[in-house]
Amino acid sequence: TQEEVDNAYNDLIRAYVDLRLLPNKDALKDLINKANMLSKASYSEASWLNMENALEVANAVLNNPEASEEQVKAAVEGLQASIEKLEVKAVESTPVKPGDTTTKGNAIKTGDESLIGVFAGLGFLSILGIKVYRKKQS
Repeated sequence: TQEEVDNAYNDLIRAYVDLRLLPNKDALKDLINKANMLSKASYSEASWLNMENALEVANAVLNNPEASEEQVKAAVEGLQASIEKLEVKAVESTPVKPGDTTTKGNAIKTGDESLIGVFAGLGFLSILGIKVYRKKQS
């Protein structure tokens, strides 16, 4: 009947109007993965907290199936900005003074002392071996 056709047409028009494009969240996923790979120990506490907050927002938008294109774009921009603003912690180091040859408890052990002992032992065994060989030949 005409009434059924009209109802079907109206339902189709309503469904078409209610359709919306789902935003592409690939860039947001990639940025979240990048942020998750960063190490908290490398950055200042304040800048890390800022990035963590932006990461929380980004994850919420990523997991929201109703998120709009504007929300996705804002989450990407916010997280990207917070990553760019991360402040690298200053590395604490003890400067070495020129001519300082003292060894400290935290000095790198190179193993030089043990190698000297090995070579001295090998030299001694070689000399001993030569003497034994000569004694057997005579």
